[in-house]
Amino acid sequence: MNTNIQTNAVTTVVSGALSPEASLNDTQKKLQTLKDRAAANTVPSQTVLEQARVGESATPFMAFSVEHEDVNIHWIDTPEKKGYILCNGNGCPLCRAGNKAYNRLLLPVFNFSSRQVEILAITDATHPKAALPQILPVFDAVEPMMILMSRHRNSYTVDLKPIPENIDLGQSEIEVFNNAYANGEFKLSDVFQKCSSEELAAIPSIQVMLQCYGYTAA
Repeated sequence: MNTNIQTNAVTTVVSGALSPEASLNDTQKKLQTLKDRAAANTVPSQTVLEQARVGESATPFMAFSVEHEDVNIHWIDTPEKKGYILCNGNGCPLCRAGNKAYNRLLLPVFNFSSRQVEILAITDATHPKAALPQILPVFDAVEPMMILMSRHRNSYTVDLKPIPENIDLGQSEIEVFNNAYANGEFKLSDVFQKCSSEELAAIPSIQVMLQCYGYTAA
């Protein structure tokens, strides 16, 4: 009698654990967990901006907006951080440490090669080989123009051409970018790293330079 009761109890437990309904519910829960994690890690398009790279080989761009931003940036090369960093303005540790700040004019452009909107960072210099004076005529053109741009050191070569027929003008990518920018989802300056003054001042090599200039850690 007791043996039958125990057998029935075990059978009930096993059957419940392997029932199709319970198995389906468990699968659905695990699937939803995966979806939730994916959604949490999804980065909306245009929240991660790409800088337009200009090298010795020409790259085809199209300027589609007169929106622009002025920024000051620093270049650092340390084990902790490397690249261009946005200047923090008054009290900036990099300025205090003698790291030169460079002014850049940021313009959104469509890159025909990469098929994405990128941020072109140039100076406001006006000498003949500077980028800005060579680009400006596209904003007065009746039809969109292709900007074939290359650079050798600080000298830019810009060739303005009519956009070939049947080429994709990137309307969908530009629309997504414009809407996100208009809604304040990002700034053009977000293309560069931004670090707090505390984070920068904690970098050992910058600490040393701050001490050399008479600044002490807060």
